[in-house]
Amino acid sequence: MKIFIFGDSHTRSFMNRKNIYPFYLGSGKEFNINNDKYNNIIDNINKFFFKYKEEISKDSLFFLYFGEPN
Repeated sequence: MKIFIFGDSHTRSFMNRKNIYPFYLGSGKEFNINNDKYNNIIDNINKFFFKYKEEISKDSLFFLYFGEPN
């Protein structure tokens, strides 16, 4: 199983872990509830799915990881 995590800078904490693939989409200042850039998040995730569609299996998991981790 592969786990894909999309998010802000805190996503980088998942680097170098087996079967976990973090994707940094931008800073927390850019992607937050006070900003209207949600379409950018969707566009970036769609680009990911198009580019890596061969590597995604049916048992893959996907997470959005934005905001303070604690």
